[in-house]
Amino acid sequence: MAGIYTTDAALQVNDYYSKVIRAKKYDNPIQTIIKRGEKPEQWKQEIEVEGATGAYSLGAPEGADFDESTLAKRVNAYLEVQLQKFRTKRGFKVTDEAELLPGYTEKKGEKALARQIRRDAEELVRSIEVTLGSAQEAVARGTSDDTIAKTRGMLCWLAKNTAHAVQPIPAEFRPQCGITGDLTDSSVFSESLFKAELLKAALEQGDGHLQLTGLVGLQLKAIMSNWLGKAETVSGMDTVLRRNETKTRKIELICDEFAYDSVSVRTLVCNHLGCTIGDPGAAVTIGTAQHYNGAFIRPEFWSIDTLLPLRIRKLENRGGGERGYHEAILRLACRNPLSQFAVTYATT
Repeated sequence: MAGIYTTDAALQVNDYYSKVIRAKKYDNPIQTIIKRGEKPEQWKQEIEVEGATGAYSLGAPEGADFDESTLAKRVNAYLEVQLQKFRTKRGFKVTDEAELLPGYTEKKGEKALARQIRRDAEELVRSIEVTLGSAQEAVARGTSDDTIAKTRGMLCWLAKNTAHAVQPIPAEFRPQCGITGDLTDSSVFSESLFKAELLKAALEQGDGHLQLTGLVGLQLKAIMSNWLGKAETVSGMDTVLRRNETKTRKIELICDEFAYDSVSVRTLVCNHLGCTIGDPGAAVTIGTAQHYNGAFIRPEFWSIDTLLPLRIRKLENRGGGERGYHEAILRLACRNPLSQFAVTYATT
């Protein structure tokens, strides 16, 4: 039994959810970069809007009392956020024979039951990832058994100047930036247009340097990296786009950071933005658009608030073998969507 417990230290709950995310962090960039928030207290909850505050002239005469006539009840703005319960569709079931007979996975150091449990947990975490990055609208928890509460997806939070019929965002906090269209068309999306949108977001934020994290599909990432290779041809002069050292034996055209006056963006690949979320149990649709979509966010204003971390539910073995499933209850919370925006692909 040595080594199981630590002397004079409180026992810690095994954070199953974080371990799965860390093991697959490249597959789950949204859940990796967004912090874990506080434990929710209600299914639908109000959170206070965060962000810059106004400035006032605060000079005061010496010896003068405080002017109590200016006292007023401070009213802060709030946003509504919604929890969603996630549950694996297939679960896991392993027969006694599969556990007793060494199969392919056990030869690789992993028993059949452990493998199925791991795969089932990874499947749920992937489903959470695509839901958080989707354009899914919030659905409030109803009184009937068939009303499924849904959290608002990231692209829905960032929808440009959208009122939302359910759990609305106050008009003064709705994003006013964003680009939608055929992003392969330079008249719709180019470095100059992207820069203009960033500068608008910086002005929307107010004073200070705006630092954004860009979650971008692989195709969008390639388009943005190609901006490195663009140059203007000057009459009578040679134009050199890039120089490749022969000893490296490779061509590089990668750009992960874009910096302009008062604004900078660091990008990473995420192909889970805007996936089509159908009815419960339906397969998530991932098409061409997901590789072109992008979300440029301030991670400090986002959190994944978890009521029930990823948990395994084991069912009764009725003679057919070990069985069970995984579940979790959480929400995507945004405390201020201003100065952030989405780039979404549309053919029309």
